Amino acid sequence: MPVVPIEIDCTPKCRSVTHYLDLIRVASQSIPVQIIFNYLCRCGNCAKGHDKYGRTLIQICSALSDKWPVIDWLLKQRKVDINQKNLESGYTVKNF
Repeated sequence: MPVVPIEIDCTPKCRSVTHYLDLIRVASQSIPVQIIFNYLCRCGNCAKGHDKYGRTLIQICSALSDKWPVIDWLLKQRKVDINQKNLESGYTVKNF
């Protein structure tokens, strides 16, 4: 699925917790995947941020049954580390 190029709001070094929580909120809603992709593309660091429990975007999406296109995009386009453990349980994407 092609992603429409849009202007990036932040840099690859973005560490904003508020910004990352917004990304999680958008990715976990029942909205068209294209809208999710366009929002995720605005963040220069959408694949490496985490919430206060250490959960990454791919961990959140892997717990949701309808987010496989987002997971596939994160793996192929953003080269997400699937071995990163969250702080809450020490789980990786493989455990979800």
